[in-house]
Amino acid sequence: MSAFCSLSDVKSFMAITGTQDDPLLTSLIQAASNAMETVMNRTVAAASYTDLVDGNGKAGMMLSNWPVISVTSVTIDGTSVPASTGYGASGYAQDENVVFLRNRVFTKGARNVSIVYQAGWATVPDDLKQACVETVALKYRQKEYAGYRSKSLAGETVSFDKGDFPDSVERILNNYKKVVPW
Repeated sequence: MSAFCSLSDVKSFMAITGTQDDPLLTSLIQAASNAMETVMNRTVAAASYTDLVDGNGKAGMMLSNWPVISVTSVTIDGTSVPASTGYGASGYAQDENVVFLRNRVFTKGARNVSIVYQAGWATVPDDLKQACVETVALKYRQKEYAGYRSKSLAGETVSFDKGDFPDSVERILNNYKKVVPW
């Protein structure tokens, strides 16, 4: 799993110029990136996938990972389906998350469809990169009050945010969550 942001991104955002905390920040970047992928239930970096699914009797099949970069092969009931060469030509085509068949359907059956494809991003989307930066900044600041929920000083009480992610980051992660239908 690669990091969603760089050390220089974090240091710039937090206006840190020294190198004393670089090992800690680097560790926080990796931990935040891993946590974000866990919450989203997906891998962000481009990777190869094989979906073995039930044929649905329709011309379209939603893939389990997106965005789809390319489809390598489609096999239905053991028979290879060629890529379509144009709009009216038989074969398969794809968009960001669906493989379409032209002039045929995915025959109904149990795990009779195999689709091999690449999906993900070549570079981390900008909003996820910034979400990682903000998460690292939060975790870095939380080290100052580790173990505290609140603190009273001179008659005033300060409460600390103990959440895993800032609210703005939660909203971004929700946009990328991989939801598995029942």
